[in-house]
Amino acid sequence: LSKFAWLALLLATPLLFWGGPDWTSSALYRAVWDLGHPAFFGLLMLVVRPWRWLAGWRLWLATTVVIGVLGAAIEFIQSFTGRESSVEDALMNLVGAWFGLALSGVSRPETRWQDWLMAAVATALLIPPLYNLVYVARTHMHLAQQAPVLFEVANPDAYRFWRGNVEPVLSGSGQPTALMMNLKPARYSGATLDDLPWDWAGWDMLEIVLENPGERTLNVTLRINDVSHDRRNKGYFDRYNRVFAIEPGMNRLSIALKSIADAPRERQMDMRDIRRLVLFISNLKEPEQLILHRLDLAKKPSA
Repeated sequence: LSKFAWLALLLATPLLFWGGPDWTSSALYRAVWDLGHPAFFGLLMLVVRPWRWLAGWRLWLATTVVIGVLGAAIEFIQSFTGRESSVEDALMNLVGAWFGLALSGVSRPETRWQDWLMAAVATALLIPPLYNLVYVARTHMHLAQQAPVLFEVANPDAYRFWRGNVEPVLSGSGQPTALMMNLKPARYSGATLDDLPWDWAGWDMLEIVLENPGERTLNVTLRINDVSHDRRNKGYFDRYNRVFAIEPGMNRLSIALKSIADAPRERQMDMRDIRRLVLFISNLKEPEQLILHRLDLAKKPSA
């Protein structure tokens, strides 16, 4: 068992410096990756077994200092490999090491109350990232199952997936019925939906219902990125961009997904991995509002 543990650590060590999520990666991938830090250092404690040489507070202090310095060194080296340094990662290294020590302490015949206390503390520190993993996994499972609906206007939790100055429009009973975008004068003013069902293959149309509560027509740009665009950073002609004249009152837009797939100049959009959708106005001179009532995929009507 010890040989397999050492082999696992050896194979995992390069992952401390290379690989891992980038800015386009899903929240689920990030949550799983983040748990790799406590898992690695917890396993390291069980393999090295520092309690063979130290005991009591000296064991905990020495481990904390060594893992703290090692974690800081790893984060420093990461800054030269294209990875971002993170205080949270260094803390998770310590939490994993403490959990490994606690696990060993409560498993020995001479277990003391201090061992149980430290085991409880280490477990408590692991609860937030574990909860985050479960929460994100459930969210992604729900997103995968909610297609063809891309945004559930009646779900209060769905509004947190948007970036921008947005708020729910509430009914008389306090239930959300639409998404209000409060647009301010700026070069680009709008809202971005980052978490949505990614797989659009098998559908034919994108249906959007936008309400313009103002008195003048607004030129609203719809932008859609797939994961390849986000990673390639090829600019305007590598994604879908189209301007729609949104007149006062209700506006119903039906957009053929084929036109979205064909939008990049040098390739086809990956319709199985759509990553974000943006609605915005360029060079807005005075405050305006837009209300999103519907954002769905649909099949082409039968002839």
